[in-house]
Amino acid sequence: MKLKKLLILLSLLTLSLVTYADEKPQGEPPKMESQNKLTKEQFYAKLNLSTEQKQKLDVILSDFEKSMKKEPPKNDSSSNKLKLDNDNMKKEMDEKMAELSNRAKVILNKTQYENFEKNLKDYLLPPGPPPQNK
Repeated sequence: MKLKKLLILLSLLTLSLVTYADEKPQGEPPKMESQNKLTKEQFYAKLNLSTEQKQKLDVILSDFEKSMKKEPPKNDSSSNKLKLDNDNMKKEMDEKMAELSNRAKVILNKTQYENFEKNLKDYLLPPGPPPQNK
């Protein structure tokens, strides 16, 4: 009888520990936006743009964003095909970034362009949590 009570007690204790270990900490849910992501207004403020420059840069960034929304190529099951697709996508992305920079360089002065290059990645970051270092 004592053995039965002891087993029941140990089972309950184990069950409560497992249940407690699975609980998520209470608090604020994680934010969906990266801490470093800049809004368009913040990005433009860092560049100190004139109204005309803002209008021209709006067009350039809009064209860039449209070109990025193009559907990526469908991946084949073979690893060589996947590697080629990834290489092509990287090359295409580099070309689009270079075109964006070249078009912006025409309308910005030297200081503005340096700030553009410095802050562009923080503006273009996709929404989501910041990368985790492991």
